[in-house]
Amino acid sequence: MRKFWNKILIVWKDPVWSKVIATGIIVLIGIIWAKYSRFTLDDTLNLVISILSFKVPIYLILSLVGLIYIIIMIIKYFRNRTDIGSEPMGNFTFKELYKILQNQNLPVGTVGMGFSGQQPPQQDLLYLFLMYITYLNVGVTIESPRDDGGYLYGVLCPKLIGYGIVDKIETKNEKIDIVEIKYETSELGKKFYSYVEKITHLNPKRK
Repeated sequence: MRKFWNKILIVWKDPVWSKVIATGIIVLIGIIWAKYSRFTLDDTLNLVISILSFKVPIYLILSLVGLIYIIIMIIKYFRNRTDIGSEPMGNFTFKELYKILQNQNLPVGTVGMGFSGQQPPQQDLLYLFLMYITYLNVGVTIESPRDDGGYLYGVLCPKLIGYGIVDKIETKNEKIDIVEIKYETSELGKKFYSYVEKITHLNPKRK
């Protein structure tokens, strides 16, 4: 039911579809009213013509325009105040994905970390994603970054793929005939990061 409601909100926020839906609702109300009143098609058309030809005082027209404008502003105001926590993020909402990443850590060591004496990070996945976002935006390969013992490439990125916020890109190196793998921030990951930025920097009280 939540997914169905989220899809309705997405369609309603679209400026074109919202007008189509509004027009459809008005037409549906008119048909129901005509049916209920047992009006024929000719009666309905005559009623519309008589309404259109009715002389309305100019002040009444201006008042109606002003009322419509106020209603539109109120609708926009409440749309802008929609909680971004309910925004779809792949198989989750933003709030769900945020909590899932925040409540997990991945203290797994690598061979490279063993050689350099590094300990696996204890921070949660959300913290690590935000910490490594610069590398992920550029693209993470087996050679970069060099100072984490291969943790980002070998452990964290494969984990984040499961949430859809990181993409795995495979390219074949024709010179040495091997498949090279690179990890990058996905479009969903970029959207998720921008939402984190909003709640962190635009709403400091919610930080």
